[in-house]
Amino acid sequence: MSSPERPENPEPARPASATAFAEEFLLRLHQRDDLYDAVEAEFAGPWTVRPVGTDGFGVFRHWENPELGDTPRVVFRREEAALLAAAVLPVLGREGIFRLAGNPDALGLFAFERGGEPWGATPVFDEALLGALNLATELARSPESLVLLLRAAGPTAVELVGRRLCRAVGERGE
Repeated sequence: MSSPERPENPEPARPASATAFAEEFLLRLHQRDDLYDAVEAEFAGPWTVRPVGTDGFGVFRHWENPELGDTPRVVFRREEAALLAAAVLPVLGREGIFRLAGNPDALGLFAFERGGEPWGATPVFDEALLGALNLATELARSPESLVLLLRAAGPTAVELVGRRLCRAVGERGE
């Protein structure tokens, strides 16, 4: 029984591109327009931080692995920066919860709206504040993102947050 001939230098399989779908199907699929919500799917994660190379940290989807050839979404020299990226990536694809009214009201204030209802107002059309408010809201709604954020903060900050949270909750009688 003879074995099939093998090339001397076979190309290694690329597990990062391994998929259950045929390449021809994927080529046809990518000729179509993506769904409106595809951006959210792209960033949804969950994300994890793994060492890459000798002095870097990559942000990967939870199921991706650099040892199998997967490419990180982003690489940083310091782990805390990668943790911050992993915490905010899921937020990037989502539509913001808060909106800033395009026109001021009779008092000259721009309304912050949530679900079509006014939640606050500002005398300045402040898109940076709107972005930060939406980011903070999404982080507060995601236990996984909060964990990544606290890991990035480091042990001293986490300890101080724990102490302050204990007092804040105690002050309110909770």
